[in-house]
Amino acid sequence: MPEATGIRRYLRKSWRWYLMIPLMALRWGLHKIGFEYSQVRWYLPFVWLFGRCRKDPRPLLPAGRARILVIRVDGIGDLLTALPSLRLLRQSLPDVHIDWLVRPVNRALAEASGLADGIYYYEISTAPPSTNMKARDNLVTLTARLRKNRYDAAIEFNGHNLPRRLALLSAPRRCFGLAPTQFVRGAVEAEFYERLTDPVPWSDDMRARSVCRNFRTAQAFLAKAGIADIPAQPVKVDAPLPCHDALGLYYYRVTEHSRQAWDDWRAAHGVKGSYAVIHPCSTEPTRNWPAGRFAAVANWLCDERDLDVAVTGSAFDLPIVREICEQSPTGRIHACAGDLSFADCAALFADAQVLVCADTSAMHLADLVGCPIVAVFLPWPWFTRNLPFTQPEAAVFPVNAPQEMPSLRDIPQHINRITVDQVMDAVRRVLDRSDDPQCAPRIPDANTGLFR
Repeated sequence: MPEATGIRRYLRKSWRWYLMIPLMALRWGLHKIGFEYSQVRWYLPFVWLFGRCRKDPRPLLPAGRARILVIRVDGIGDLLTALPSLRLLRQSLPDVHIDWLVRPVNRALAEASGLADGIYYYEISTAPPSTNMKARDNLVTLTARLRKNRYDAAIEFNGHNLPRRLALLSAPRRCFGLAPTQFVRGAVEAEFYERLTDPVPWSDDMRARSVCRNFRTAQAFLAKAGIADIPAQPVKVDAPLPCHDALGLYYYRVTEHSRQAWDDWRAAHGVKGSYAVIHPCSTEPTRNWPAGRFAAVANWLCDERDLDVAVTGSAFDLPIVREICEQSPTGRIHACAGDLSFADCAALFADAQVLVCADTSAMHLADLVGCPIVAVFLPWPWFTRNLPFTQPEAAVFPVNAPQEMPSLRDIPQHINRITVDQVMDAVRRVLDRSDDPQCAPRIPDANTGLFR
């Protein structure tokens, strides 16, 4: 049958939303008189109607070709921290069809991983679908495509409202996700998710590290599926680091294409010997250290350690990257922003002596390929949960920071309390440790798998 066009295609795609008209009118009226719509029980049957998700008593993964949807609609760094969990699912369920639902910004990373049988994309909009026509049409189209796949289970790794609703709207037989009391606003909505999903309870290590949060969710799903011999940790606790055999599930495979792209760039810019990398920019401005201080560290690496320095970033970071490179009197600091894709940067990090960076996704990629890291960090739990999993000692914190996290407006003054001398001392310790073969290796805790 030929594809419908014009008004027929629009009506076929949007007829479901006509059911929303009276609900939207009721929501608007309740909002005007002071009620919070997420607290009202009329909102929940709509998601129930469109989701049809139940706690099905039948086996989680039926015989034959079972299908699973994995949802991680978040940033690049968040997907990187979930890679060990996604690799665990792939290795434990080799005959199961696994689809991913990620943001378009993660397209290259998702395709390069080779862990998904199918990949779907959804861009998070700041406006809700009820007021944003494009977001509404995208959600309707995506929901229709996902529901055709008739998933046996959906695993939601975000723990936020929107990914939970996407999981329910995809109509799986079972839905797994973090216990809703952590992020879901409203007691009624939390109770609704509790009844529809299989919640994963929180533990101390899940609150301490994002990697553990994702890994425990995958473990809970596999346990429900009856899989035996599930690894307890993403790394092997009986083998020390640095050692590739100790990484277990926590690694990123550098492709030949990435190595060739890095070798070509290196030859074109005359980087012949050992080198260090600086990644100065994060997508969140509150996490950024001043460019002048990164330039001071880069010049120290050139003068004192005789290293070339590659400054990486996206094309949007070029002004800051050029500002750092212009402060080099020797010309050994090279701008690499926008020249290599994020996936190709894995080869750059894999051979680097050290990465000096802000709290950013490049830090997680470097940790996955085993690159020594020194990262400028803020000291509060909202930020420290993103510490490099195998190198938490790599973080450099501001001195005399308050115990309680201040407002976002006041955070930049705390990141600026980190001095150049602090970072250079940390880099010196990392480089001396890598040069000393007798240095004590890092061994994770046997109970939690966390590095202290």
